[in-house]
Amino acid sequence: GAGDSLLAVWQSRRNEAGQKFILARRSTDFAATWAPTATLNSVAQSFSPAVAARPDGMALVAFSDERNTARDIFANRSLDGGATWLEHDVAVDSAKRTESVAPAVALGSGQDAFVLWEEKGAASPQLLFAYSADGGQSWGAAKRVDPEGQPASPIWPALVESGGRLTAVWTAGLVADTTKSWLWVSTISPRVTSFATIVPANGARRVLGRCAVCAIMVFPSFGGLAAAQWKDRYLFGPVARGESCQVVPDWWLGSG
Repeated sequence: GAGDSLLAVWQSRRNEAGQKFILARRSTDFAATWAPTATLNSVAQSFSPAVAARPDGMALVAFSDERNTARDIFANRSLDGGATWLEHDVAVDSAKRTESVAPAVALGSGQDAFVLWEEKGAASPQLLFAYSADGGQSWGAAKRVDPEGQPASPIWPALVESGGRLTAVWTAGLVADTTKSWLWVSTISPRVTSFATIVPANGARRVLGRCAVCAIMVFPSFGGLAAAQWKDRYLFGPVARGESCQVVPDWWLGSG
């Protein structure tokens, strides 16, 4: 949030009943005091939240959920820095899915909201992406992000927005062979490409390098420059002992 405002979001579990909650608290004085805890999931079967927030108070939280037995992705949102939330969480993907996990979220300008997640129940694992034009109250049909026909299984997605351009990064490792994993990148330009037909900008999907874990961040003050960070077993030997940081060139993320 802006100024001294903070928003904390976490998963909590009640072991006796096996219930799982997504909880949030806000502070307006840099953690000196906290408002009462808000529960963001309507059914106590949710876990692994992902959070995106803007200085104007808009916040989006997406999480995996087991209320329908198979895991789905649900979301909740706030327009006032976490003071209030939607009364009920919202299904991000209404299609029949199984094992939807590891959501990544991003916020654009206005009411634009985005969720990317792993879908493991299909014939082959894939990454799915959904867009909301009303700040997370409703969601469009999910679209596939990763290339079809690849021998690698996509996992651990990350998502950022900068200047109207979305960038997704994920690890894709060969099944049963953790020594062969690669970092993939795909970009789309929401202001140019219709969300009815999600496609990569310039048709570009590129491999950055062998990796195990990925995180990305954007530096608006430097024209939208992005940095990717990952653990690379090829750089650090058979067992990863650290992290490498790579400033990603502007062929996949520019100033928008």
